[in-house]
Amino acid sequence: MEEYEKNLRNIRRHFDDPAIIVGFRRHDTMLLSLYKQYLQQGGTAPLDRFFNPGDSETIVRREDLLFKKRLQYLEDRFSRIFVYTQEEMSDRLPRLTEDLARFLGVPVPASEEVTESRKNVSVRGEFQVRLLRRLNRINRKLNTTPWLPSLDNRLFDWLDLSPRRLTQRRLAGVESSPMTLPPDLQSCLEKEFEGDWAYVRQWTENRMDYRFSTR
Repeated sequence: MEEYEKNLRNIRRHFDDPAIIVGFRRHDTMLLSLYKQYLQQGGTAPLDRFFNPGDSETIVRREDLLFKKRLQYLEDRFSRIFVYTQEEMSDRLPRLTEDLARFLGVPVPASEEVTESRKNVSVRGEFQVRLLRRLNRINRKLNTTPWLPSLDNRLFDWLDLSPRRLTQRRLAGVESSPMTLPPDLQSCLEKEFEGDWAYVRQWTENRMDYRFSTR
């Protein structure tokens, strides 16, 4: 939150009161995405240590996933705010496109002008996630052992054999069950952040009548 506030202060200082476009995703899919990104950057902790509401040493804390505070911070400092959710991009794209065009004051693009991009490659299956975490643990030991090369060296990266590229690219087609949250954690997130997500949805449902997005 501290870095978030710092970035917004910089935006306000340099651009006065610009239009803000901000997107959110449900807390469960957000947590999964954060964990995969953590592994792709060399992390080694299991999911229950990456996020555990009852552990003070958890890497991601409960407050890190609170969206209401972020929106309220925006509302206090900017007058034009457009909020959307990732789910809208797959389930309600025509409406989202129309709302965004109206918000920006530009013509609504024709449906054939809206294209999808699939350039963002991520580690998705459970097999790839388990392997990446194991390779990260090995790599961490190699980094502390003299004379042994890291698995993240330039050659391995170029050959798509570094831990991240191996699991993202070369093994992307290996059949594996999609990684999901444990049922107890899934249920905990739904209950813990139900009101927080409802606040985000309220913004999306009312964004074009400006009860929330302007003063």
